[in-house]
Amino acid sequence: MRDLRLRLVALGEWVLVGPTTLLLAALAVRLLQPRQYEPARTLWTITGWVGDHLSHAGAAAVFLALPGAVVLIGATTLLQVWRDDASMRQDVIAALLIFRRRVAVGLIAAATVVGSAILMLALVHAVAD
Repeated sequence: MRDLRLRLVALGEWVLVGPTTLLLAALAVRLLQPRQYEPARTLWTITGWVGDHLSHAGAAAVFLALPGAVVLIGATTLLQVWRDDASMRQDVIAALLIFRRRVAVGLIAAATVVGSAILMLALVHAVAD
């Protein structure tokens, strides 16, 4: 029952933060190409429509209230799980110990992911030009 409740909280949080995430992703992705090429043209159209139809109160709800609710609900749930679940606390401590022991590998993996993203963006830019 507890696992089902945690899954429902996780789903609810993603539903709350979904619109903001999609809008911010559209705003970021549209800048990767010139406006006349797809998918940038479609994303410019979508974000332009949202900008024309989203009031200040709506923007406050999408960018402040919904993410704020997710932070509040998530922090409360995580603190409750931390307090009630000894095995989760042990798992977190074990993960931190593994990370500390393998910090160099973690840094190499992170640098590899960042380098891959930079290379992909440079290739997309070179192909688009």
